[in-house]
Amino acid sequence: MPRKRLPLGTWGDIWTFPVGYDAAGVANQFEARAKFRNLDGVTRPVAARGKTKSAASNSLREKLIKRERLADSGELKASDRVSKAVELFMKDQQSSVEAGINSPATLETYRYQTDKNILPRIGELALEEATTPRVNRVIVAIKDEVGAASAKTCKSILAGSFALAVRYGALKLNPVREIASLASSRRKPTRALEKTEREDWFDLLRQDERAVKADLVDFRSS
Repeated sequence: MPRKRLPLGTWGDIWTFPVGYDAAGVANQFEARAKFRNLDGVTRPVAARGKTKSAASNSLREKLIKRERLADSGELKASDRVSKAVELFMKDQQSSVEAGINSPATLETYRYQTDKNILPRIGELALEEATTPRVNRVIVAIKDEVGAASAKTCKSILAGSFALAVRYGALKLNPVREIASLASSRRKPTRALEKTEREDWFDLLRQDERAVKADLVDFRSS
């Protein structure tokens, strides 16, 4: 049975062995080694030395942790929090403002909605936990508790954040994609004023100094 490959950006078991001895033949230099699977998919050996086994192992772990951080830099994993994806999205929006693509007002609105409505409700979830039903419940709650306009803005922010997660390979699908559009409330049909309503409106115009100066009252006879 073939041996299971290491996940990208991780390492296998660490082993140590003596590489130096003193005059009495006692080991005084050790080397620790482990295999690390790089982002190109190739597994390579990593080594470090120390005067004791533990010193060599600790030195090697430091090297491996640094490599792990480099592998994770600028990327998202399924275990990362939603807040991390949102902050990456906000950085992109900041860059768009600096490039003159988006307006500063849009960025301010996004930041306000992020801090007030998104992060408190869903920021601590792992990306892999942000399923369509869960995200949908958040959007609906914002609509019911805050308003449709805020819900639409939050939906746009989350859609952009999860799109980044998909591009980084942390998610296979954007959970916002399947959420139904937020229908705005229907406007009341336009109607003509009743005679009494029309008379009341002209009475108000006659009492308004600016309306009289603008000759708006004359509309009554036209």
